Amino acid sequence: MYFTIYEVTTLGCEEKTGKLIKIPNALIITSPVTTFTSDNNITLCKVPYVINIDDSDPIKFAQHAQTFISATLRKQYDFNAAFSESLKLSKNKLSKIGILNFAPKVELKLFNDKDKLVNVQTSFYCFADDINTLEQALVQSLLQYTRDYKK
Repeated sequence: MYFTIYEVTTLGCEEKTGKLIKIPNALIITSPVTTFTSDNNITLCKVPYVINIDDSDPIKFAQHAQTFISATLRKQYDFNAAFSESLKLSKNKLSKIGILNFAPKVELKLFNDKDKLVNVQTSFYCFADDINTLEQALVQSLLQYTRDYKK
């Protein structure tokens, strides 16, 4: 008999990473516990990008990041507009590993000690094999957007 624990990004956060921890019921937690990626090999990718508010409008920048990563994930995984159905990922499989919403998120976070810097944090689920490709495509798009905005 086993029970499953879902790994989350931070304490108290309900954003699951896609990794599972399986622990036998008979085991007293005095032994090492190992995490591993689920059979679906889906994981949470977070891409931080710092911008200067003098060089770019943070709201428009976040909207660009959201539009780009949403379009990229729709194309990569054949999602519909609401990210509720995919030809490559079954909603049933995702719910088994605790992922109930596959839609990407973009958040703006301020730095406490920096007045003019904003962290644009993009989070999305993808197959582990696709992380580097998707991350690089997003960063290149954001760099191009930054250059175009300054002109």
